[in-house]
Amino acid sequence: MPLPTAAELTDPTATNTQMKQRLGQLVENVVDKAELESTKKIFLARELKDFADYIFCLLSADNYMTDLTIDKSGQFADFVVERIKQRVNAKNGFIFSENPNYLLAAVDKNNYMTDLTIDKSGQFADFVVERLARRMSDFLEIEQHQNYSEYVFHNNLMIPARPNFKKIAVWGSSTMGGLTPRLKSNFMSLGVTEFYEGAKGGERAEQISARMGARPARLKFTGGKIPASGSVPVSVNWSAVRLMRAFEGVVCGVHGTFSIDYDTLQHYFTRTTDGDEINVDPDQEFEFIPDAASWSDAVCILNVGKNNFSAATDNTAQFVLDRTDEMVNFLKPFYKFAIVIGHFVNTGANATSRQRVFDCNAGLKQRYGDLFFDLQDYVMSDKIWLDTGITPTAADLLQQANGEKPDSLSADYQHLNAAAARAVADRIKEQVLNLKWYK
Repeated sequence: MPLPTAAELTDPTATNTQMKQRLGQLVENVVDKAELESTKKIFLARELKDFADYIFCLLSADNYMTDLTIDKSGQFADFVVERIKQRVNAKNGFIFSENPNYLLAAVDKNNYMTDLTIDKSGQFADFVVERLARRMSDFLEIEQHQNYSEYVFHNNLMIPARPNFKKIAVWGSSTMGGLTPRLKSNFMSLGVTEFYEGAKGGERAEQISARMGARPARLKFTGGKIPASGSVPVSVNWSAVRLMRAFEGVVCGVHGTFSIDYDTLQHYFTRTTDGDEINVDPDQEFEFIPDAASWSDAVCILNVGKNNFSAATDNTAQFVLDRTDEMVNFLKPFYKFAIVIGHFVNTGANATSRQRVFDCNAGLKQRYGDLFFDLQDYVMSDKIWLDTGITPTAADLLQQANGEKPDSLSADYQHLNAAAARAVADRIKEQVLNLKWYK
């Protein structure tokens, strides 16, 4: 029987009989107190003295707090997070607590971060949002990422939301140099029309990042002048690398080439065209902005820092991770479409170099998830023998078991041979297609 309304209970024209009927209806709908308490499951913390640390909790039938418990900060209670952590651990995942970029991340059996990754702001991590955006584009029948006119207002600037998918830039040292011919062929077949070959054997992360523009070289003109024409010796903010690739750019408003003399290791700035002599502070460093910074709007493939691991300074995994992060962050679009390639252990590598590779790969895998190509894992796998058509020797299999590049995949102790390089490039193309960047 329905409850009487407030108007019916206060109706001054109602008869005694009508009022008795209405009060009877009211009494029939009153719940017994004991019954109410036995069925009550939701409590507000302010109503319970024992729950002073919580805003809200849902209790089970036997009066235990459930996972729907919110603390005073408005977040899930610590014990809830711990429960989730234990359950995720039981299913071959784990929670990052040491990673400064994430509050929580469930990882699959291959140690890749899943879509259950929350950053320090309490939101889904950017890469999760990007994954979802790519998946939603299929459902919404959006043309596959080719609308280059999309912009995002970010840090008070209008920037493109996505890269120019007609352009690809590759950056790295000799490993990337070996992959470049096949990568270029692979991506041209997908509709890419511009391909920047940014690899140079022997370079370290500092030189590659400077050529890209992510961390520009800082030059000192010790003589205090940029001459009206020709070259001038300069110093730079890193240790000399004999095999550094000369590259063009602008310093102090003057266009020219930054280079190194192979024999003397002296760096030079050479003007492109004659002009006025310019006086500069000999004690001040000036940024050299490379022309190749114009490729920051392209899809990017990176493999940087392998040569740092054998250098006397700046040789840690963390240094290479930081330079890699700078290069990815330098990309102009709001959404970073970059494949970050890890490193393999050289044939016969010592324990120190080997550990640096392992530590760097682990860091890259944590940071970049499905944008990371695990080169070490692939070179150690059975798949690479099938992909190259090479039959491994017993020595090859022993080297793989020891976690180092096998001889039959090698040009020398530190480089892949042509067959292995082609196989790697094909796997990278496959990964990009799986990410649905291209059709």
